[in-house]
Amino acid sequence: MLKSLCLSLALKFLRSKRYGKLAHFISLSSTLGIAVGVCALVVGLSAMNGFEYELKNRVLSLIPTAQLKASDGYFAHLTEDLELLNSSAAIKAAPALTVEGVFQKERSFSPAAVIGIVPELETKVVELERFMSAPVSCLNQEQSVILGAGIARKLNLNVGDSLDFLTTRQNNSSLGRPQRQELVVAGIFKTGGQIDKTLAFIHLDAAKT
Repeated sequence: MLKSLCLSLALKFLRSKRYGKLAHFISLSSTLGIAVGVCALVVGLSAMNGFEYELKNRVLSLIPTAQLKASDGYFAHLTEDLELLNSSAAIKAAPALTVEGVFQKERSFSPAAVIGIVPELETKVVELERFMSAPVSCLNQEQSVILGAGIARKLNLNVGDSLDFLTTRQNNSSLGRPQRQELVVAGIFKTGGQIDKTLAFIHLDAAKT
């Protein structure tokens, strides 16, 4: 009965020719309000879906899902640990060493986190090659480095150029003095995000020295 009453009232007002200005304004404003609300909802959902896609396919593609760090700075049985992790079909593991420092080219400087990797193993963990014009195998020498596009642009560097990497990491020979290491740009990656200005990759053997 309630449905029939609502329907009859709706049809009565719809067929009525005595349509005042107030009713016209209320109808128009209600329609526009609903349209604006739906439009805002569609735009908001599209923006959230786009952000999630870019975050997953760009930024998170270069960052491992999980990291295992040694409490004393190194793994005593690294080979055995990697074999144990990779024995699971759901896990892809690779060794890495992060060194924080500063890149220098003449009088220009750019701070960065440099990650030492094994190229043939790292490609199974992160999708670095997808953002490079050259394969990760270009990182085949201890003096080579893969720079983020933001670092390369700030220091005005291209593939084949040389630069210095300064770090305050101490070892037995540095005696607390800053270490300087000369590197050659072997490749440049570009994701279009902030990570391009703060990240670089070198060979794991170079990161250990």
